[in-house]
This record gives sequence, C-alpha cells and structure tokens, in this order.
Amino acid sequence: MLAAPNFQKMLAAPNFQKMMARPDFQKMMASPDFQKMLSGPEFQKRISADY
Repeated sequence: MLAAPNFQKMLAAPNFQKMMARPDFQKMMASPDFQKMLSGPEFQKRISADY
C-alpha cells in the first residue's frame, strides 16, 4: 500500500504536508484511538482495496 503511486502522490501533495504539520493533526495521530483504528482489520481491508 505505501508503495502505491497514488498513495505516494497523496503523501507528497503540499496540502497533505501542510495538514500533517498542524498541531491538531499531530495530536490526533498520536491518540490511542487513532492508532487502534489504523491497526484494525477494517481499516487494513479498506486500504488494501483502495490502493
């Protein structure tokens, strides 16, 4: 998934970079609930389907 060209393009987009740098986004990324969601089977399944 991380190697998919579309995903790479999205990660490199200036808007995405800007969003990643925001403190509220940083806080969200660090929250246990968000971490749990990222490693959950539902999310993994969706990512695999999309990329």
